[in-house]
Amino acid sequence: MNSLDEKSFDERVSALVGQTVRGVTYWEIAYEGGEPMWRSELADVDGLDFGVDLHFDDGAKVALTWGSEFYSYGISVQHGASAGNESARSWDATERWRSFVGATITGASVQWTWVEDVGGQGRRIVLPQDVRLDFDGVGAVFLSALERRDGLILPLADNVLVVFGEETARGLKIWPPPS
Repeated sequence: MNSLDEKSFDERVSALVGQTVRGVTYWEIAYEGGEPMWRSELADVDGLDFGVDLHFDDGAKVALTWGSEFYSYGISVQHGASAGNESARSWDATERWRSFVGATITGASVQWTWVEDVGGQGRRIVLPQDVRLDFDGVGAVFLSALERRDGLILPLADNVLVVFGEETARGLKIWPPPS
């Protein structure tokens, strides 16, 4: 299950520093009706079945999605990949991210968490829960392997929660990491 170590994952996330966002694609299940389902009743929160592709001014792309590199499910960061697949529908979310488009990522960090293994052996399994991206002069975006349903935050989810702004992330208690 663990195809990556913590240091390598942190380096994968840190490699985003210096990139400038030019476009954003959201990926979700292709629901009937053809309308996006990612919008939340909270103005600064989006919920996605699959994840987000960030497109950069140098032509590079990164997918932020849920994954199982460490445990099902943590946040996953895949350079050059897409968060979608053949059963997904994509949405151009560039306008949704308009405050961050054209801004350079100046900080990128991971919030690590742990779970006890389900086999009952009492081992702690460490996994990446959230990625924080700080943008030059704009603020922060948090991407987390969480689902928000009926006002509750559900961790270890096969969903990605996108949270715009530190104040909203604090209000949802997903950042800062617990001490």
